Amino acid sequence: MENKKYILSAEVANKKLRRMALEVMEQNYDAKQLILIGIKANGIVIANKISGFLKEVFTGEVIVLELSMDKKKPAAITLKMNSLSDEEMIQKLYDAARAGVQIRLIIRGIFCMFSENKKYEKPVRAISIVDEYLEHARVWVFHNRGKEKVYISSADWMMRNLEHRVEATCPVWHEELKQELKDILDIQLQDNVKARWLDNELSNEYVKTTKKKIRSQVETYNYLFNKIKPNRETGSH
Repeated sequence: MENKKYILSAEVANKKLRRMALEVMEQNYDAKQLILIGIKANGIVIANKISGFLKEVFTGEVIVLELSMDKKKPAAITLKMNSLSDEEMIQKLYDAARAGVQIRLIIRGIFCMFSENKKYEKPVRAISIVDEYLEHARVWVFHNRGKEKVYISSADWMMRNLEHRVEATCPVWHEELKQELKDILDIQLQDNVKARWLDNELSNEYVKTTKKKIRSQVETYNYLFNKIKPNRETGSH
């Protein structure tokens, strides 16, 4: 019954997104109208050619929130995307890094940020993973005073996505699903087989370590398999 509820929720969300996308294409909505559409969709936000919308409502505001934290308290941002090239968003990450926010990045493709700077309070950890299966998810995690905000999105942080395309972004509310996404991100951040450092020179050197080898795509499979495999009885019959 619980799984059925999730499936029905996904079907309802997909119908809303399709209907909203058609409205966006057929009507010449302004920013305020699109914001109202997003609110009516119960947390699903769709935006078309609005540079300020995704940047500030779903990224800029939460980055500023992390920046405003007391430095004695944790503040952290973890981002997984295909590409990171939007100048305004990169500048917000620079501000956060200089203010002491812990930043972890998993960027598969285009990467235009300087990840190394002596002015950063904490080192920025930035890696790219290219393996057998295409990495294509966009997941954003913000510490938010311990009440973590987790978003999934269709958008990379690129000008073409944030200003010239119809994109969808939504928060993940279900605690079990939030934890699963965070667990998978943690697995990927530990990759020392297919992960490469995204340094200032973009030298693409493999992450090297003397620790146990972790290939994140294999470990992610094992993690998910162990969650769904049936409990097996042991002992003689």
